[in-house]
Amino acid sequence: MKKTLLILGNVVLGVGFSFAQQTPVSQSPQNKNVVLEELTGIHCGYCPDGHEMANALAAAHPNRVVLVNVHAGGYATPSTGEPDLRTTDGTALDAFMVPAGYPAGSIQRTAFGTETFLATSRSNWDAMAAARLAEASPVNMAMDAVIDATTRQLTLTVEMYYTSPFATGTNHYLNIGYVQNNFEGPQTNYGPYNTSAILPNGNYLHQHIFRGYLNTSGTWGEAIDASQTGVITRTVTVTIPQTINGVDVNIGQLEFFSFLHSGHNTYSNSQIITAAEVSPSLLNVPNPTASLQSIVNSFNVCPGEQITPRVKVTNSGAEITSLAFSSTINGGAPTVFNWTGSIPAFGSAEIDLPAMSFTAVGTNSVVSTITSVNGGAGILGAIVSKTKAITMSTNSVSTQVTVKLTCDRYGSETSWEIKNSAGTMVASGGPYTDAAAAGAFPQPDVNVTLANNECYHVFLYDGYGDGFDSGYGNGNFEITGAGISFLTVGTFSTGKVVEKAMTVTEVAGISELAGQISMNVYPNPASSEVNVEFNGTNGNYAVSLLDLQGRVIYSTVSNNVVGNQTITVPVSTVASGSYIVKVSGNGVSKVQNVVIK
Repeated sequence: MKKTLLILGNVVLGVGFSFAQQTPVSQSPQNKNVVLEELTGIHCGYCPDGHEMANALAAAHPNRVVLVNVHAGGYATPSTGEPDLRTTDGTALDAFMVPAGYPAGSIQRTAFGTETFLATSRSNWDAMAAARLAEASPVNMAMDAVIDATTRQLTLTVEMYYTSPFATGTNHYLNIGYVQNNFEGPQTNYGPYNTSAILPNGNYLHQHIFRGYLNTSGTWGEAIDASQTGVITRTVTVTIPQTINGVDVNIGQLEFFSFLHSGHNTYSNSQIITAAEVSPSLLNVPNPTASLQSIVNSFNVCPGEQITPRVKVTNSGAEITSLAFSSTINGGAPTVFNWTGSIPAFGSAEIDLPAMSFTAVGTNSVVSTITSVNGGAGILGAIVSKTKAITMSTNSVSTQVTVKLTCDRYGSETSWEIKNSAGTMVASGGPYTDAAAAGAFPQPDVNVTLANNECYHVFLYDGYGDGFDSGYGNGNFEITGAGISFLTVGTFSTGKVVEKAMTVTEVAGISELAGQISMNVYPNPASSEVNVEFNGTNGNYAVSLLDLQGRVIYSTVSNNVVGNQTITVPVSTVASGSYIVKVSGNGVSKVQNVVIK
């Protein structure tokens, strides 16, 4: 049974590796090839639209368009914990091209129309590219590249041939660079645009990420004598770094490109003439080697719900065709799963493991482990086991609840949904209105009627990805009922979505009769004991301490209660957290929340 969600290999989501212009170089006249240097970022909401348009341009002209996504400028600046995809060469290009906004792109490093900057709007790319592709090129280019997978040494050859040599003394300039494909990371997305690049876990699959130039002459290229009449050859031998700015450089996901331009960092004559690109051959590839990078999905569940772990496996060797997994919850009986498929050399895959049932305990977690690779012929990597916490639902004792939301300045980024166990949305809100300055901006309360004995999943979304507690004001999200806060999302400072689960187990009669019991709980928070004061009416009353799943931690009964009573509940051995104190008797009940620290 094959259950693969996503394979990140040589061809992903319609974006593949090309094998264009391989040596030997053609000596017959050809038209120009185009380079699109796209200035982009991870916090640029319209950049995915630029990516989609660039991909369409390249698809319309196979092996004729080189895409280079240059992460630079403010929108490329990572937040804490995010990957830094910027490079020194990319920063220099951004300053050179002077974009009016992002995304922007340069076709052949020429200005559009009467514009005074090189990086133009994405709406102009198609027309500019079509014009250049129709022009005859005075020079042809071709490339070959080989990487030793064991040493990471690259040997790259560029061949150039001038079908129309220039006058003696004319120099052109050669740049050799590389890009990385299939990189999973964050991306703000206002559309959402380029939806085929959005992964099931909400991350974005970045393509053509510029990793820098390899020519020893630096950002602006090596001088080439354009008057030569024979084949011109340049060979580069370098070791590909393991990381750039802390971001892994996966040798199985690289493409290499080269281009000739007619100037040397001079706006008036720096136009690109033509280009070539190639994917490398890999030598000395090690045996298939699987590592378990993560359990991708989060688990917020109600009692009785199953979980389905989704794992991300990376391969640092030759192709993987089968994997065996073993998963356990809370140390229980293992669930074994045998997967078959293909994870290419240096690729990765997200794989759904079978659904698992479990009985909730105090603390819950799932552990997934790779137990064999290619039927035992492959190698287990350095990390083959991952653990993920399972968060159980909070417990609402009322079907009549109120959603309370406070936004930061950027309310337009915030929205929420409540869905029942069938996945049907029963309530939602947002996006909201932006404010003029940072601050806390309460939104109108939303009253929601829920069904008793039902499980609900609550989703809080942030369109930008920095939450609503990131320097623009302190937001908060809360669901209350019967005077108690059942579910809160406090600090939400990063990410695009927070999910919580909530089980409704309404206490009979609480809505109508709660007022007939006068109740006070102190101290709150408490550390050693909780005093429960209530007013009884000639009857037997139970005082209970419950956790948020409705389980009874402590209970005592007082008989023949008349008037004010005080019951002391010992809590010194109770774990820190939020709990519910419940007083019931004579057919009525009342509850109040208490925090134990």
